[in-house]
Amino acid sequence: MREKTRLKVDGLVIGQRRDGKNRYDEAAKSRLMSLCDEGVASVAAIALANGVNPNVLHRWLTIERTRADVDAGAQEAQLLPVVVAEENDDPRAASSCADAKSGDDAGIDLEIEFARGSLRFRHPFDEKLLRLIASTLGPRC
Repeated sequence: MREKTRLKVDGLVIGQRRDGKNRYDEAAKSRLMSLCDEGVASVAAIALANGVNPNVLHRWLTIERTRADVDAGAQEAQLLPVVVAEENDDPRAASSCADAKSGDDAGIDLEIEFARGSLRFRHPFDEKLLRLIASTLGPRC
């Protein structure tokens, strides 16, 4: 019995919407999710002790963890140098550009091509930055 009172978060439900769904206090949601992170009980037990569907609490946790990963990646993100290559009709410029391009390609470890350009990464590159780029571009590609 004491365990259920220890899992209870006060002030979680602050009202109901017109469709009958509950509205939740953001601070109370954060306390509820921190209980889950502490591991005092299962997510389902914490949800049921607070009158929340366990699937809803799992969704909140997933959203919060994803947001935290993106925020951490954005804080650690470094600006990448951007080089814009212009096409010239001058054949001499094209040959020198091709020579420079072959020299530049030797150090490229990863290249992501898009319809309007490409991203090139040279070693060493930040794995967290690449994960952030992949998670950001993944749904769009």
